[in-house]
Amino acid sequence: MSRRIAKWIFPSALMLASLASATVVTALADDALAPKQPRPIVPGLGQRQSTHAKPVSAPTQPSTQHLYLIRTTLLTLDTANRTGNYTVLRDSAGPTFQQKHSSADLALAFQKVRGSLDLAPIALAMPQLTRPPITTAQQLQLAGIVPSDSTPIAFEMMFEPIGGHWRLAALAVGAVQPAHAK
Repeated sequence: MSRRIAKWIFPSALMLASLASATVVTALADDALAPKQPRPIVPGLGQRQSTHAKPVSAPTQPSTQHLYLIRTTLLTLDTANRTGNYTVLRDSAGPTFQQKHSSADLALAFQKVRGSLDLAPIALAMPQLTRPPITTAQQLQLAGIVPSDSTPIAFEMMFEPIGGHWRLAALAVGAVQPAHAK
């Protein structure tokens, strides 16, 4: 694996290890359609872990606020995938996300997810955090899975505070593959 690719792969080994083997599709890689080169929207997503954050030994349920952020983000992505219109996802995100990504960029970046991953279970299933939320004055990071009978969904999201509300700054979503499928 090249040095360039390695620096972009989620260093969140805990999340990936706890999910067995995950295929993470991320939004807006330079070559979004290239397989086996997952990269997060924002360089370093998953790298800025607080020294106080300790690994979660088992997935935990998110707080009410975190549950709201996870569900609304993934359901907005699901609607964008179903309609092919990524404007609401982009417009509901924070300025960092909006300045970097057009709706057309998002459509291209989530093309693989759109064709292969059903995000509907997020409406009813309880997401599980695979590591503690990382919260600072400038950002909130959430990582976990949404259990599903068909294909569990792995996610990692970063939010920035805008006008007293957390707004999306980065997003990575993918299917969790069984440990034997490599």
